[in-house]
Amino acid sequence: MLEDFYNETGISVEVIYVASTGGWGGFFSKIQTMIAGGDAPDVIRIAIEGFELFLDNGIIVPLNEYEEKYPEFAALVSDNHEKLTEPFTVDGQIYGYGFDWNNVVTHINLNLLEEAGLEMPDVEWTTEEFLEYAKAMTMTREDGTQTYGVYVPTSYFQLNAWLYNWGAAILSDDMTESVINSPEAVEMFQFLHDLIYVEGVAPIPDSATGGEGEFMSNQIGMIFGGRWLLNGYNTNGFYDVDVAYISTEAANQVISGVGIFPVAAASDKKDEAYKLSAWLCSADAQGRIMENGAIPTSTSCMETVREAEFPANSYIFADSADIARSVQCPAEYADLQEILDRYVGLIYADEMDVQSALDACKEEMDLVLMGF
Repeated sequence: MLEDFYNETGISVEVIYVASTGGWGGFFSKIQTMIAGGDAPDVIRIAIEGFELFLDNGIIVPLNEYEEKYPEFAALVSDNHEKLTEPFTVDGQIYGYGFDWNNVVTHINLNLLEEAGLEMPDVEWTTEEFLEYAKAMTMTREDGTQTYGVYVPTSYFQLNAWLYNWGAAILSDDMTESVINSPEAVEMFQFLHDLIYVEGVAPIPDSATGGEGEFMSNQIGMIFGGRWLLNGYNTNGFYDVDVAYISTEAANQVISGVGIFPVAAASDKKDEAYKLSAWLCSADAQGRIMENGAIPTSTSCMETVREAEFPANSYIFADSADIARSVQCPAEYADLQEILDRYVGLIYADEMDVQSALDACKEEMDLVLMGF
């Protein structure tokens, strides 16, 4: 793709791979260190988790003036889904075009489904139906193998998605305070806790794994994730899986997390960087280099996802763009993620009751959001 970019524009591109630890937070810290050391990349690959951080710190620049200078490049991203890309427009200033995105849906093990004598549920289903399926897929086999119906969500992204479906959230709409201890959020976390300790349909989770290994070895009936899980399925030759939305409690609200290629404020080649950013986010680029573990933001490219044969219900990955709500990631995202991970861990370990844990979680989050 970059060879074609060079042939078209005469602009050569050096690709820099940035090794880091600690997820997105660690990567963003590494990029900031590079910039502080005078080694800033011209175009930066980030997910929405780092957008507010980079915006607030003046690390990236608006693209409006470059759109006016190079309308033929601005036209390359004209069919990107508006709802997915709108978070990157602030006060009329455009800071990035969407390249790829992911959501969180329910992945269902078809082998355990058959063992339980069940058919695939409707793609939109209720919490009550979900619990019935989790119970049915929890069993002790004749050889003593224990199966569980579900592996509870553990990550910030997964939990934010679940909260949306219960009419709750981690933060207020303007992301200035935590609402993690709202009645709806408490009810949701109590439900997840009880899947382990009351219903007995979920194991105590290991946040480092997400349950994917157990899922592919037919020990877990349901896990939660986006299209990124398809990478593991393909690598392991595991295709006995289909997808449905997260079960609806208050509303079928799908989460979105979008990746962009913003232009660095420290770049001395902003015109060239803008052209590359638009080129990489074009429908052509998305269609050619998008890995099967992501969803294109281009509406035309989404058709390939909608028509994919695996999983059978792949169309919901694309259709969910119309009802997507962005993950809540203020500039303090990395700190908020650590706080949430800690208190959810205490809930799942049954070391702290849900209400007390979420009250304490809100208190810590609010201090971080106030700059303490």
